[in-house]
Amino acid sequence: MKKINLNPLRWHVNTYALWVSFLLPGLIMLAYFAYRKMAPFGTSSILTVDLGQQYIDFFAGYRDAVLHSPTSIFYSFAKGLGGETYGDWAYYLLSPFNLLLLPFSNAKLPVGILLVTVLKYSFAGWSMAYALRSMRWQSGWQLPIFSVSYAFMGWFVANELNLLWLDAAILLPLIVMGLERYLDNQSHWRYIWGLTAIFIINYYMAYMIGIFLVVYLLWRLSWQPYSLRQRGIIFGRFVFGSVISLGLATFVWLPTAASLVNSKGQHMLSGLKNEFEYKPLDLLAKLFNGTYNFDQMQTGTANIFVGSLILIVVWFFFTYRDIRWQTRVVALLVTAFLIVSMMYAPLDVAWHGF
Repeated sequence: MKKINLNPLRWHVNTYALWVSFLLPGLIMLAYFAYRKMAPFGTSSILTVDLGQQYIDFFAGYRDAVLHSPTSIFYSFAKGLGGETYGDWAYYLLSPFNLLLLPFSNAKLPVGILLVTVLKYSFAGWSMAYALRSMRWQSGWQLPIFSVSYAFMGWFVANELNLLWLDAAILLPLIVMGLERYLDNQSHWRYIWGLTAIFIINYYMAYMIGIFLVVYLLWRLSWQPYSLRQRGIIFGRFVFGSVISLGLATFVWLPTAASLVNSKGQHMLSGLKNEFEYKPLDLLAKLFNGTYNFDQMQTGTANIFVGSLILIVVWFFFTYRDIRWQTRVVALLVTAFLIVSMMYAPLDVAWHGF
């Protein structure tokens, strides 16, 4: 049995890099919140928009259900004149991070939410670093560079008020890592459990990750000159693992889907227009720092800021001749598809579950 080295002075440089990848995003955000005098550092609050108008009430209900009234997970008379609540839990409250809110009273919930927000930044950085190291795509002190860039991408910062969505950004690198190991004839369980976890935690984000994985697989098939039989095997493994994950998460998404069909599902595609939601060139402005616009939350351009380093690496990827031209062409097509999806209304709606 391999002995675990608990002495930090004897850790490998990759271990230090993982710790930095975990601690740095959280410390940066903690310092920022302290500077802005957010509770417990002052009288201001992290609660804003939906986080302050509805999520805080769900979190208060979560505490009451877990600590005092478990049956309200399925049905509650506090919902209008009474109604099922399982769908609400499936969308808002199944993140394991929510357990950290239990020690906080309702009056102190803003402090607990700030703590959870900081931890999600930290775990986003760690998950990217861990995935890059495990896939041997990066190592050593390159890990914090890419992990911090990932944790502070525009989507994460702009959506920190949607606390329930951030688990998706934490799990996505781990899911891709699991898929890569699975496709390389290693254990399939890392992929299956990672995908199952996001299906359980937030089906809305899981749906988008599912679409992304299909697109990722199409790009993955261009990495090598696979034969038709090899492509079929890779695709079969992907389908098998994904179906198993769907099956393991059925107890969450199936009753939730039934609930949605009888509520929001009846209004799918209403008012959909065949048009671009904004001028394509407007999206370039989002590549610069400080371009987040609160007034654009509903109808504005997508928050795609990732830092200049990533854009430089993208340029080198497309111009580096040692990478197969087929891989670069498919990557260009995938990138174009993702960009068009951000602005072309029918594709935008498709990504959001119609």
